[in-house]
Amino acid sequence: MSIASELQRKIVTARLIGFGFFGLFVVGLFLPKGSLTQALRLVPFIGVAATALYINAKAVCPKCKQRLPQERYGLGLDKNLHRCPGCGLDLDAAAAPKE
Repeated sequence: MSIASELQRKIVTARLIGFGFFGLFVVGLFLPKGSLTQALRLVPFIGVAATALYINAKAVCPKCKQRLPQERYGLGLDKNLHRCPGCGLDLDAAAAPKE
């Protein structure tokens, strides 16, 4: 698995979880009004914010920690990205094995 595909997998997974939290918000709009409903409407906002922060923390070069460009309206990294803009690390190279 390459560095880029590993980063892509993490970003797409987090983005889909964020979409799930947004779906939870939409479902909460149709629930009957009550104090529990008000609390449940806050959870999706926290979830979407947490996934956005996670993506900002994970979409970085593993060597120099510079932020990598993402697709403007897509789910993951820019498709034309093959090297880190900061240090030139080849993102198509094999990722270090997990221990």
